[in-house]
Amino acid sequence: MGERVATVNLSRIIHNVILGKDELGWGPNNTFRFPMRGGTGAIWRRLAEALPQEKFQFNKKVVKIDVVQKVLTYEDGSTESYDAIVSTMPMDHLCQVVEGTTKIPRSELLEKSKQFRYSSSHILGFGFEGQPPEHLLTKCWLYFPEDDCPFYRATVFSNYSPYHVPKPGEQWSLMCEVAESPEKPVDIANIIAITEQGLRNTKLIDENTKILSRFHIRLEYGYPTPFFGRDQLCGPLFDEFESHQIYSRGRFGSWKYEVSNQDHSMMLGVEVIDRIVFNTEELTHKYPDIVNAKRDNVGRVPFIPSQEK
Repeated sequence: MGERVATVNLSRIIHNVILGKDELGWGPNNTFRFPMRGGTGAIWRRLAEALPQEKFQFNKKVVKIDVVQKVLTYEDGSTESYDAIVSTMPMDHLCQVVEGTTKIPRSELLEKSKQFRYSSSHILGFGFEGQPPEHLLTKCWLYFPEDDCPFYRATVFSNYSPYHVPKPGEQWSLMCEVAESPEKPVDIANIIAITEQGLRNTKLIDENTKILSRFHIRLEYGYPTPFFGRDQLCGPLFDEFESHQIYSRGRFGSWKYEVSNQDHSMMLGVEVIDRIVFNTEELTHKYPDIVNAKRDNVGRVPFIPSQEK
């Protein structure tokens, strides 16, 4: 799990607790850029605008990949031939739709598809009247390991940009994330009310805070859970798929939590295309520890979006 788990400097922790100081420089993303308008999606919409729009097709679900004939079959019955595929669908689902593999028979693929572990995510948003309380004015996101709230993380999203609320200066917002898994069920019918109470329990809001809006969405695939035997499961699958020119990449295509952020996912796509076209090495997919260890001052320049004015 590498850098994803914080290392502990005990003397520093004691020093900060005694003096009541925050460790502002902690973590690989203690500073970052963010679009002024449009949220995170603005980054990818701007990138998509630079690509040929006629190449995009949406709302077409792949239900079968025939690796012998090299043909995709969609849910609506239409088909399409291919030379190579870069698939970002969850790897367990890819195992269920691929047919005609040689070294791993279909029955074994179906069995392997059941061995992947992941958690689902509930994203809850709350809009409030006024301004954040003083203790949240300088906060971006906060983690909550305690059991007095359902969310593991809360983000003061209006601090990222004043335009994240309809009336800048008069409103503020919070985004909460709740994890769900077989080991951690979620009361979906009441999750908004439970989260709202959690905000009060953790003193992010109080009884006088006026809530203007509430939002909830459930994402079936939230996090690819690291588990013992993951690499032993995925390695042979990558080899089999790639022998048929199918490259499974992305947050759930690679199923590597350690390289599943947005920047990682983009570079997984860039590097696999370079491999297909130019036969170059894939650093992010194969060597997560290297790409997470330091800035790339040798190869590609990391993409950093400019703030939208």
